[in-house]
Amino acid sequence: ESLERSMGEDTFRATSAEMSSHWDEAFAQHEVRLAHSAEELRRLRSELGEARARCAEVLQEEARLQSAADQDRQALDQLRQQLRRSEARTAGLEAEAGFLGLAARR
Repeated sequence: ESLERSMGEDTFRATSAEMSSHWDEAFAQHEVRLAHSAEELRRLRSELGEARARCAEVLQEEARLQSAADQDRQALDQLRQQLRRSEARTAGLEAEAGFLGLAARR
């Protein structure tokens, strides 16, 4: 009976040691995964910060380009108005020249 009990205890100790080893290995694997995850999180946070900075730069450039486009539109509108006035003056001068030409022939 004591031999059986001794063998049972040996089996229990062996099984217990095996389980403990298994849990230690699983714990170590999880620690490695956790370290990799923390490293990945730091990398992703860094990338996010860089992306936010680039986004801010793009938004600033977009605003600058929009302002420049607005100024260009205003300048174009002014040039069109000047052209219309110039064309009207030209038409008026041509009409006056034509009238004077006709009047001079009479």
